[in-house]
Amino acid sequence: MVLGPGSVYTSIVPNLLIPDVREALKRTRARIVYVCNVMTQPGETDGYSAADHLGVLCRHGAAGMIDDVLVNDTAVSRDLAAVYQAAGAVPVVADDEALAALGARVVHERLAHEGDFFRHDSVRLADAVLRLAK
Repeated sequence: MVLGPGSVYTSIVPNLLIPDVREALKRTRARIVYVCNVMTQPGETDGYSAADHLGVLCRHGAAGMIDDVLVNDTAVSRDLAAVYQAAGAVPVVADDEALAALGARVVHERLAHEGDFFRHDSVRLADAVLRLAK
């Protein structure tokens, strides 16, 4: 089962607030993978690390449920990083020790693609998820 990528507070947490969804997550024998965002979201996750993102999920019902956290290892170019920074966004830092302390295995992958935006590359992400499913 895959959670994310997406806005932590407006895309992922609302699903965790539904009791039947939380119960299904608790009962599943499937691996639960959280795909962490590659960039922070201005006004929502300012200054958040990957562990901060996971911590939010844990505080909203997913504590002890997430097996793996997929984090991006693709670097953003200096020029595009400056554009994002001017808008209040920066790359999400993968803080491995803090993630592990929350009970998740950290999996680093080259997940992002740069064009006009710096976003998850759907093929890279799908490949990474499929490797974890084996």
